[in-house]
This record gives sequence, structure tokens and C-alpha cells, in this order.
Amino acid sequence: MSLSLLRNPRGLAGVLALLVAIHGASAAASTAGDTTFVGDFEAQGRVLREFGSRVLPITSLSDGGDGFFVFWNDVAMGVLRFDHYDPEARLVTGWPDTGRVLQSSAGTTDHQFVVDGSGGFYHAWSTTIAGDRIYEMQRHDGEGNPALGWDAGPRPIASDSTQLSMKMVPDAEGGIWIAWVGARRGDRSHGYVRHVASNGDSVAGWPNNGIRFNELYQNTSTSSSSMSINALIARPLERVFIQFQHVVTCSSHGCAGWAANRAVQVDAN
Repeated sequence: MSLSLLRNPRGLAGVLALLVAIHGASAAASTAGDTTFVGDFEAQGRVLREFGSRVLPITSLSDGGDGFFVFWNDVAMGVLRFDHYDPEARLVTGWPDTGRVLQSSAGTTDHQFVVDGSGGFYHAWSTTIAGDRIYEMQRHDGEGNPALGWDAGPRPIASDSTQLSMKMVPDAEGGIWIAWVGARRGDRSHGYVRHVASNGDSVAGWPNNGIRFNELYQNTSTSSSSMSINALIARPLERVFIQFQHVVTCSSHGCAGWAANRAVQVDAN
């Protein structure tokens, strides 16, 4: 089975359409060419919502069952909204046509979402506080409310450094792994990882500011280095695989620049 979210330009507006295709026979299927569509899906895909320059799609996410969420930025109103769809790509019963407001979008970027294993989701984003770029996170139920045990306000992923690049992935117990590049004042940048339980606290034994798994070379007058988190993959036995890129650039009077993709594996302890 393949599932695609397609955003097709149409003048100044775009269309976000869902296309679910299964190759093979189905009693309740329609056929277009060599592709068989489950249920009554239109051959060109089902339009979920009209999008344009002031209403921008962000991403989609499974609801943990047969349905899915679609998150979008209502630029005109300055808020993030989301929709909940059933397996037939129709809004679930009682869902407002305008979507539900998740939070203000002012001053936020790099919105990321992962499932929480209970029909809801984790949401993290980048923002600027007192001149420092940081990431904040929140856990929501399927209606967009803060999950049980979570306050209405967001939580920082760490409090002792700025966060320059971040990825998160669910674990097997309803919590999440988070990896980021952190820059502490007066020190070089490092790669950090943190294991967060379903209630938002660090898993027992894990510091709230994470543990360091890599460090960058100190920037000098002739060279500088940077790092970004490329992927975070949960593994069996409560382990997480972190892939990151490390780049060193040099001036014409210094070292030979290089770039490398690296990886580490961290266990729950």
C-alpha cells in the first residue's frame, strides 16, 4: 500500500489531496488505469483542504489507528491548526470545518510531530527566548488538549544551552528520544541526547539537559565547525541510533576542510 500527500499548484492556491492506492482486487474499489483505489477515493485523489499563500500545510501524521492528522499554518490568523481524518480521508465526526487551533505560530519555526502511542502526539518547535534559539515541546491528545499530566504551557527540551538542530522519535513506552546540537555560552557546541518519559519528565537516570554524545572542534581564526542532526531512529531494546553531519571549514591559511556523516547508538542507560 502506498499513501501520498500531494500539494498541486492551481493558480495562486494549492490543493492538498490524499491518495491511497492498493494494487489488487477490492469489493469496494474503483479502478483508474492499472491502479485500484480502496473505497470511493477519487482517481485524482481526495481534496482535504484548499491551501494558498496564507494557509500553508506543515505535515501529516498517523493517529495511531487507521486515521491521520494534518497540521497546517493559518498565516492570516497567526495560529497553527490541525485536522483529524478517518480512514476514508473525511473529517472525523464533530471536527470543525475550520480545524482546531493548536497554538500561536508567532516566532516559531521547524515544527515537528511524532505519535505518542495513545492516539495523540508530541509537538516540538524552535523559537527564540531572550535572544537564544531553543526548542520547546508539548504533548497533546487527539483533540489538541494537553495530554494528561502535562501543563498548558510548553516545556524546553533543555535549559542550559541554545539548541541549533533537533530531531525526536517515539520510544516503545509512550515517551520520546530527543537529540539536538547545543551551544553553551563560552563553550563549543556539542551533540546531546535525552530520553523523555510519557509524563514529560526525563526517564529515571537521565539528566534534564541530556547527555553529550559528540563535540565540535573549537572555532578559531582559521577554522570553524558545525553539526546538524540528520536522523533519529528508535531501535529494539530501548536504544536509539543518531545520525549527524559534522562539517569543518577552513580559511586559505588554515587546515583542509572536510565533512562527514557520523552515527552513534545510545541505550536507555
